[in-house]
Amino acid sequence: MIVPDLPGIFVICNYTENKYFFSFSKQSMYATCSKHFYKIRRGNHTNKELNKLHKALILGHQIEYHQVISSKYINEELWDSKYTNIVNKLYQLIHALSTFNSMYGYNNSDLQTREVSYTDYGIYIIIVRNKITDHRKFYIGKAELPNGIKVRLQYHKYELEADRHTNKELQNDFNKKENETIFKPLITFFPNEITSVELATLEVHMMAILRAIYPGRGYNKNAKGIILHL
Repeated sequence: MIVPDLPGIFVICNYTENKYFFSFSKQSMYATCSKHFYKIRRGNHTNKELNKLHKALILGHQIEYHQVISSKYINEELWDSKYTNIVNKLYQLIHALSTFNSMYGYNNSDLQTREVSYTDYGIYIIIVRNKITDHRKFYIGKAELPNGIKVRLQYHKYELEADRHTNKELQNDFNKKENETIFKPLITFFPNEITSVELATLEVHMMAILRAIYPGRGYNKNAKGIILHL
């Protein structure tokens, strides 16, 4: 639900194709979303990828938009310093998802990337895709020391290949020949750049956006983080 006249971050989701577009409004998310959808319905959005939603709407795809963060503390010039750090990280995380590649997002990438280190904290995603139907399911996880993001992803892969992963639903889908599995860091941080609470907050927001705790949509069984309402 978008709260009228509040600034913040929102996501437009094409749940039929599992593709996402995020945007940040400094004034009113409701007004900004309305402008996006007006242009999409007319088929003349300046974002060529997002303009593809015009055809998706005609085809009856499940398209929704969701408020991720709204805050009375955001104005044209200044984020309240109390929230700047975590909001910026969430901004980066959502952008990382929506620029993952043309298969998963409508945003153009303008974020700097670096090689992932074994000591990096971060949020990662495991995607199981059916090669016949193109249906995808997601597992979202967070990593911090003593097991950095590279170690966590290697652990998941090792356990799945050994047919002993504790998440039985993920293991069963991994074993099916018609499925392919992708292991991907979404966003990484140096250990001194993020706290455990912030990581948990990012993790649960990503679960909510991808509906990773919904049956048939993902493999996460619960969300133990904090949904951020400023």
